[in-house]
Order: sequence, then C-alpha cells, then structure tokens
Amino acid sequence: MYAHLLPANSPFPASQIQDAATLMYYWGDFAELILLVGLFLHWYQKGGFSSSTQVLATVKKGDRVVKAKGKSVDVEGG
Repeated sequence: MYAHLLPANSPFPASQIQDAATLMYYWGDFAELILLVGLFLHWYQKGGFSSSTQVLATVKKGDRVVKAKGKSVDVEGG
C-alpha cells in the first residue's frame, strides 16, 4: 500500500495513502494488543482455567477415581 499506492484509482492523494499505510504499520500491533487484552479479560471473568480445563468422565459403581494430590475415592453411586 505504501510503495504501490494501493488501492489503484483511489480518489485520495498519494501522500494521504502513504500516511494511512504508516499509521496502520505502526499502530496495528497496538490495536491487536487491545483486542488480545479484551479477549483474555473476558476469558478470565468467565472463570479462566477453572472452567476451561474440566475433564468430563463417565464412571461406574465400584470404580476408583484418582483426584488431585494423589487422593482417591470410591464411587458409590452412578
């Protein structure tokens, strides 16, 4: 866009196209950072790792389930 003055046949002068290309080049990363912060903020407010890493499993009566920190429990119902 900066070197070839794209889009072709634009009603804007070359200097404005180059200025716009310069702004997009230098401020584009900042805009992506703002979007990234917003995405992670939303994810964190929804529960972060606690809701996204839950493992669902089907267990039968009599199975031994190993939980975090090495403790195990027997399943009585199910």
